[in-house]
Amino acid sequence: MCITWCRGKSADEVARLFGGEPVDAELKTLDEAFDEASEADKDEDDDEAVRPPVILIGELGEWTVVLEPYGGQGVRPLVLQTLSEGGGRALSFKWTVNLDTIFFYAVNGLRIAGFDLLDPPARPGGDADEIEELVEDLPKSLESGLILAERITGQRLDSAWLSRRHRRMFMVNPIRHARPWLLEAAFGHPMLDSAELRPLVATAPTPDRLPFIIASALDIAMRENAPQDISDDPVVAEAMAALRDRPGAAECERLNGRLTEVAHRFRAQTTDGVRDPLARMDQFSTLNALAAAFIPDLATAAFQTVRAVRQLRWLDVETRLRLSVLAGCVHFIRKSTGAIS
Repeated sequence: MCITWCRGKSADEVARLFGGEPVDAELKTLDEAFDEASEADKDEDDDEAVRPPVILIGELGEWTVVLEPYGGQGVRPLVLQTLSEGGGRALSFKWTVNLDTIFFYAVNGLRIAGFDLLDPPARPGGDADEIEELVEDLPKSLESGLILAERITGQRLDSAWLSRRHRRMFMVNPIRHARPWLLEAAFGHPMLDSAELRPLVATAPTPDRLPFIIASALDIAMRENAPQDISDDPVVAEAMAALRDRPGAAECERLNGRLTEVAHRFRAQTTDGVRDPLARMDQFSTLNALAAAFIPDLATAAFQTVRAVRQLRWLDVETRLRLSVLAGCVHFIRKSTGAIS
């Protein structure tokens, strides 16, 4: 089940952002909505008979509450971002029978907190300073979602509210984002507004952005907490200098071959009594990324470079997300230019 709170938009606006049509709404209890959602699952063999997902929408103080018996639209980054745009706020949490749980909070179009309800952090991270105290002492249970929602909204979603009839709608037209090159998991993340990524994701990326993508991925691989001693290798030094002004195809092919040889030499050393063989594997991945940057075909070079960097062990969650954004842009460019179908 998924429950979403939104403040700053009318209930009808919220309904439409979830894909519902207010004119088709009927008053139902939560139990009735669950029954209808369950009935929809019984017709899986008949496409025409399958009902769209069910949502139940009601108001609670200044907030609009959306309940999805078997859905999860509310925790989609795009939905949260859109619900909170224009100075609004939106929060949503979801849990499943397998005890998979997630909580998200967005303010003014930016997702500022997200975490597992069964393992709430001491600090929510991101820009969520305003709810840091609210996260304290949360129980590691499903009810923590309702507790935190009440702390943020000042409204209690109690049994009386849940037992009343609210507007039931079907999600006939769920919101779709207009930027297919952008990984939806990154929607609303503050990093998209950074000086580095904003020019890349604001409009559809084109092939002229591929060198930037390669440089961004390599910057991650070569940064302070990545393996450092590979920079002492003369072939690596030559390649790093060549990156500033990408050479022609023949020189790219030569550098790619030499860097591949260096990478395999480092990999062989992982079994030669090296103190930290896993660190050597990180060096191997970094060298693979650098070698990939000189594949003559630029689109393939970008794809393979990002792919190699994503294999590094030390990457934190935000860095992995950043690389996923770069990978999504490369995929979009390759697809839009016919490099892949």
